[in-house]
Amino acid sequence: DDQQAARSARARARRKEKSDLEIAIQDSADYMTYNYADKSLSIEHLSQRAALSTCYYMRKFKEYQSATPHQFLQTVRLSAAKQQLLTTSQRIETIADNCGFSSASHFIMAFRKSTGITPHQYRTQWK
Repeated sequence: DDQQAARSARARARRKEKSDLEIAIQDSADYMTYNYADKSLSIEHLSQRAALSTCYYMRKFKEYQSATPHQFLQTVRLSAAKQQLLTTSQRIETIADNCGFSSASHFIMAFRKSTGITPHQYRTQWK
């Protein structure tokens, strides 16, 4: 009986751990979603916010979000950029800056890799 109780307590602790970990990863994803424009976002900063080692953070983030933190952030930034391309007449350089890309050329390259077309072509095609 004591062994069963101990096993049960360990199982509850593991479930709680997992749920705390899932919450930390979800908080991290939410933080990226709301702070995507911050060019200084880094894996180190995000893992520290989650109180996890960098390697463990990256592994668990991918496990729970089905993407690496970098892929997740890139997707959020590209989504925001698409929205701005369609709803504003801002220059590509301005949109790149607004969405946290280090440069317009980096933005254009990432956009083309993701969509197969340039931001300008996207704006022209869908506006």
